[in-house]
Amino acid sequence: MSAPTKNKNAEKWTKEAALEFIKKVESEIEDSNNYVIGRAVVNAGGSPKLWPYLAKKFQDCEIVSNAIKRVEILFEGKLVNDTLNGKCKSAAMAIFYLKNKHGYKDKTEIESSTISTVTTYHKLAGDELPESDEID
Repeated sequence: MSAPTKNKNAEKWTKEAALEFIKKVESEIEDSNNYVIGRAVVNAGGSPKLWPYLAKKFQDCEIVSNAIKRVEILFEGKLVNDTLNGKCKSAAMAIFYLKNKHGYKDKTEIESSTISTVTTYHKLAGDELPESDEID
């Protein structure tokens, strides 16, 4: 006989288990050669799909959701800092990763110009305006 649907008894990823695993992933930030969360998840004993699974599963749990976001921000910050101080070997790789995984974008500038026409009228003797063929 199969287990009833919505059975929570056999569920592996409880809030407590998720928080413990997130701490393991966070400890991977200390590895100076690791800038990718997926690699840290695998090094901590998880599968590559586990991080997005936990993020989706606990999206309504503020504690777990905040812990996941904190680790993502720490990895992002490490990549930016190590790129700026020269520890990251490739600035191009860092830029590529930040654009594709962290939502960075190139600065776009929109140049706008306005054309304004100024019409000047001069007061002539006798308050007359010249005819169109008299203007030079």
